[in-house]
Amino acid sequence: MGRGLRTADLAVSVIDALTSQICVLDAGGTIIAVNAAWQTFGVENGRDLRRSDIGVNYLDICWSASVAGVEGADAFHEGLRAVFEGRLPVFRQEYACQTEGGQRWFLARISPILGKSAAGRAPRIKGAVVSHSDITERVLLERELKHQASTDQLTGLANRRAFFEAVDKLVADVQGLRRTASVVMLDADTFKRINDRHGHVGGDRALQALARTLAQSLPAGCLAARLGGEEFALLLGDIGSWEAMLLAERIRRRVAATIVEGPAGAFAMTVSMGVSEVLCDDPSADAVLHRADRALYRAKADGRDCVRVYSPAALVEGQTLLA
Repeated sequence: MGRGLRTADLAVSVIDALTSQICVLDAGGTIIAVNAAWQTFGVENGRDLRRSDIGVNYLDICWSASVAGVEGADAFHEGLRAVFEGRLPVFRQEYACQTEGGQRWFLARISPILGKSAAGRAPRIKGAVVSHSDITERVLLERELKHQASTDQLTGLANRRAFFEAVDKLVADVQGLRRTASVVMLDADTFKRINDRHGHVGGDRALQALARTLAQSLPAGCLAARLGGEEFALLLGDIGSWEAMLLAERIRRRVAATIVEGPAGAFAMTVSMGVSEVLCDDPSADAVLHRADRALYRAKADGRDCVRVYSPAALVEGQTLLA
């Protein structure tokens, strides 16, 4: 008996030394032990110090959360059952949790406690160990790295890589779901002259001002990107070519009305824009991008500072109906 107690004391000391929140369940899913981190987390998030989770059925808690529609609870409850029934050797799930200190992310892991097995038979499952490890720092770092990988550092818009990934997905959606969408390609006009007169500082300020105008002008669900240099693009979901043309014209006017402060004085800038609708039979994103590029080249050939829309019959002049 003494040896058993020493073993139990050792087990408690071990799990108490771990920073993950840990509970031990018996074969019926009832909590029979929790570590210090589990208790501390509960207290930090408003749990009464006098309340104990010992004796509470963890399966019932998970089922109640699942019925209540808590995000991820259904999958967690099923994973817990699968471990108890021997259908999974271990279950893992990452999830977000709103705590007193703000949103955090955790990795839950459920492992079975196995009894001795008879010859030729699988070991009997006597319970399970559930751990919740805080992975917030890792998740935030991954998100930051992903943001950096998809963001143009000068303007804060999506970069070329992110734009082409998004346009590929949208073209697939148009083909599969019969959605409407359009692409706008645009260039800052005579940008070399801006750089020559105002230097790279003035050129950067011009690009940043253009990016702000684009970001502030787009409806929700649309994407503005800088493709490189003075080249930009807009991805307009659920917007056909006519509405896209009107939106592009509003943007063109706002850009022309924007005054940029450069080292050599204040200056204005203009943009040329080409619009094309995504077609259901487009073989790839390259097709719609090619059409938008052709419309953009036409806008430049027609004197710049204008909008042109690609159509199979002709490149139609953009209307200027909106102030």
